Amino acid sequence: MWKVDDIYNMPAQKRKRLRLGKSRGRYAVEGKRSFSRERLLEFLKEKGYKTRDALRAGRVKGEPNSFDYEKEFGSWQVAVNEAFGVRNETEEKRLRYMVKCVIKFDLWTWRSYQEARVEAPTVIPSMHEVKKLWGSYANMRWTARMSSFKKSLEDYLKLWRRLGRKPDMADCEKHGLNMDRPINHFGSKSEMDSFLEGKK
Repeated sequence: MWKVDDIYNMPAQKRKRLRLGKSRGRYAVEGKRSFSRERLLEFLKEKGYKTRDALRAGRVKGEPNSFDYEKEFGSWQVAVNEAFGVRNETEEKRLRYMVKCVIKFDLWTWRSYQEARVEAPTVIPSMHEVKKLWGSYANMRWTARMSSFKKSLEDYLKLWRRLGRKPDMADCEKHGLNMDRPINHFGSKSEMDSFLEGKK
């Protein structure tokens, strides 16, 4: 029987698999394949599977599944790291990469992001990772808009037209516009406004 402290201290992946309060009978194990640690690693390398999605899409009946890796290694990521080497990437670098994907591929809607993920799963991070690192797609999209020179200017011009006057910094802050990058590029807000005067 599990102790409460053990439940609190176990890895989340293991805790999710618990079935507390339920009587568990014997499981039939006939026909159930088991894989050695070495075979599991060889399989990942042979197939080049670095994501759960790739494994699910490519595996056939009888081949290892993500549960086999979690059972042997404790988590999917540990297995991938052992098979392909630890990816020396800080969280900040990963966040910046995700924002760069949104900007580079014009993924300004949740639907366009989903479609791009299906088309290029090895390039576009998964929805699971978006939620894990950003909390929501909206957070990532807004950060991307603030990071994009072009989108920042577009949003500023839209606000200018809507207000019917040149937005001041208080207007920008109120409407969630971060104009630091464009202003730094032009040298000052007045220089930026002069450049945009004929484009509104």
